Amino acid sequence: MKSKMFLSGFLIAFILILLAIVPTAKPQEKHPIVIAISPWIGYGPLYVAKDMGFFDDVEVKIKIIKEQDKRIAQLMGRYAQIVACPAGAMVRNSRKEIEFKAFLVIDESRGGDGLVAMRGISNIRDLAGRKVSMVLNSPSEFWFDMLLERRDLEYLKEEIRFVNIEGLKALSAARAGDVDAVIGREPFLSSAVREFDGSIIASSSETPGLIVDVLFSQKETIERRRGDFEKVVRGVYRAVNWMERNPHAAKRIIKKYLGENYRVASDFDNTFSAVAFYNRGMNMGYFGTEDDPGDFEDTLDEIIDYWQDKDELSWKPDPEDFMDFSLVPTYE
Repeated sequence: MKSKMFLSGFLIAFILILLAIVPTAKPQEKHPIVIAISPWIGYGPLYVAKDMGFFDDVEVKIKIIKEQDKRIAQLMGRYAQIVACPAGAMVRNSRKEIEFKAFLVIDESRGGDGLVAMRGISNIRDLAGRKVSMVLNSPSEFWFDMLLERRDLEYLKEEIRFVNIEGLKALSAARAGDVDAVIGREPFLSSAVREFDGSIIASSSETPGLIVDVLFSQKETIERRRGDFEKVVRGVYRAVNWMERNPHAAKRIIKKYLGENYRVASDFDNTFSAVAFYNRGMNMGYFGTEDDPGDFEDTLDEIIDYWQDKDELSWKPDPEDFMDFSLVPTYE
């Protein structure tokens, strides 16, 4: 009995000595989630969520990169885990082996994209034979083409002389009289109206559900970091709901990050009011389910057909190839 007690005591002592000598394994280092975005007000919920702590214990870093192709390159190079951009840009830059998946709609353009015509032009038909600034093979061109199609004016595009510029360059061209109209996004639409006494003769308010900005990643990244992605989605939902209750405070937070891009107060307010931020209910309705997809499937179908007709896709995807339904139902 004594020998058994001695052995037991010896084993316990030996284990205690080992625990004292062998260092305790450290928890695996937690890497941040990097989200690459442009300086667009529609991504405001990300700033609000970060400032208000809505992302819980996930460290989220927001990286502003104006060029869409460069943002997507950050994802492909694994320098970013999530990209925010128009759904059309996601599809156009896709390849089958990369497996891009949109898992959330963050905003919809409801007047944020449009066409400003200079004084004397009041109808879109009056653009025939005139110069119009617009970036080719861009979400702006996709929107304009869809607008013409819905108005049965497809023929008009062949009669317009397009100048492949946008933003400040487009405003400079309008100032010099080198273009008669500008197609693009806010705040440049408001700037054109203010500076040249122009008028918005068409906007994305006429094409509901067509121009949406999504958060997307690669399928493998979503699966590997699902828990963190759920917290990102939850944080966005919380932010959108908080913004609805506190619009003035939300604007102050967003201006802190984007103020230099909206130096005229009215431009910021105009852009803010031309965007619909998507909450959980709106995402649930727009995505639908795998068995019963919502309008997002139809939008992606239009986008895919559009880029295929332009020979911009190297593969033949279906809308479901770009949709991850699993994260949208995340509760706040």
